[in-house]
Amino acid sequence: MRRAIYVVAGTFGALFIGVSVSMVVGGQIGGAIVGFVIGGLLLFLTEKCKGKKAKENDSEGNSAAERMKRIPFWMYLVILFSVICVAAGTPKESPENPDVPSGTIAVETPEQEPKETPVESVAVPPTPSPVTPAPSQQVPDDGEYKTPDEPLEELEEIDTDMTAELMSAGYSLEHASQIQEILNAVGIESIKIENMSGKAEDGLNAVICFPNGYSDRDRRFYFTTDGGVLFYAGFLDEDLYDSDKGGYLKSYGDVHVPETDIDLETYEELRELAISAVEGCLTVPGSASFSQTAWGVGRSDDHYQIIGRVTADNMYGVSREIPFSVWFASESGEFVVEGVALDGVRVE
Repeated sequence: MRRAIYVVAGTFGALFIGVSVSMVVGGQIGGAIVGFVIGGLLLFLTEKCKGKKAKENDSEGNSAAERMKRIPFWMYLVILFSVICVAAGTPKESPENPDVPSGTIAVETPEQEPKETPVESVAVPPTPSPVTPAPSQQVPDDGEYKTPDEPLEELEEIDTDMTAELMSAGYSLEHASQIQEILNAVGIESIKIENMSGKAEDGLNAVICFPNGYSDRDRRFYFTTDGGVLFYAGFLDEDLYDSDKGGYLKSYGDVHVPETDIDLETYEELRELAISAVEGCLTVPGSASFSQTAWGVGRSDDHYQIIGRVTADNMYGVSREIPFSVWFASESGEFVVEGVALDGVRVE
């Protein structure tokens, strides 16, 4: 009977010690301590009961060595494991991670694919789209200024390049602004100054300009200033502005710009007609020799002028080079001679 008590108490003591070991490994230090206490008490009771038996045996003359042999081998193992577990269960800071005790074992949990959980369809109200304010209502990130609640009417951009061009030519800001005001009134919105006859703010100064982005020479206009103040502007043979005549007279766009383009076929035809017209005005037509490099031609809508040089003899046989000009008019697709001038004198 007493031996059975030994076995039961020792077994439960060992069981509690084993559970405590598992708790230490799993990090449950509190449960492990309780298990050690209970297991230790059971082992203590076991030894207590065995102590009584040992006294009886001592009375029978058994030696101390023989009594040591009676202690079961598993008791030594339990005590050894208890010491190891208590030492392993003491928390220590890990050099790699001071927040994790050195006795903790990291267990990797295999990743599991998320399971699709059926979701009941729920009516979600639509999210209102953000309202973007009008450009005039945009508020800058730094918020240096206030913007109106309602968009304002856009203002017309005013060209300031003309004032800058005039000031770069030497006009003061006041005079440049006055000149721009007058030129804008006659339909000139921008200028590119080609040449000036004098100084901007000193006495009379005639200024030749390309207006409104034009680069053709027949589109140039001019204005004149006195001490920096504009008093006249003109284009071709038309007056655009004259302070002596009340100021504004005509817009730049209202001035007719004649057609000036001439093709090669027209030029060749006019040259042959001019040779014939000049020979008819010479005393000795057979002596005429026309220069091949002195020809020139001009056009103004349906009117043409061609110039050149001819060497011819007089009635005494003396040769001389004579400059000439011949004017033509285009009528019904044909060129008609309007006049002939030799050496600056109109002869026909």
